[in-house]
Amino acid sequence: MSFINHFSLAASATAPAANAVTYDQGAMQARMRQKFNDMQSVHEGMLLGDWITMEKALIDLLELAKSSTWANIRTGGYHRASGRFYEAAEDLLDAVKRKDGNAATLPYLRLTTSCLECHQQVRTKIGR
Repeated sequence: MSFINHFSLAASATAPAANAVTYDQGAMQARMRQKFNDMQSVHEGMLLGDWITMEKALIDLLELAKSSTWANIRTGGYHRASGRFYEAAEDLLDAVKRKDGNAATLPYLRLTTSCLECHQQVRTKIGR
């Protein structure tokens, strides 16, 4: 089973019954794949100094982070990690728009770390 499937299972398994929100697992998987692809574009852009690629990918990531799919996930620390992700993406986008590689480094690391934290949390919840 792929990580994306595990993520969906962990998210649905932790949703409180009284406040359970249903969402399309296929849509979640598609969004996680898009997020992964956009993060790869950000990484490539950082390595190559490709401001255009990074800006587009960051705008896409911020839109995904605003989607109702993310708001429906109810894992313990997910909302905190999601907030850190969004803040880091905004800070990185600001640096990218200024084409300031030095200012982009720390938000890029924070953005990557927020992804890793969330993925670690989901793996812990599903026992992997």
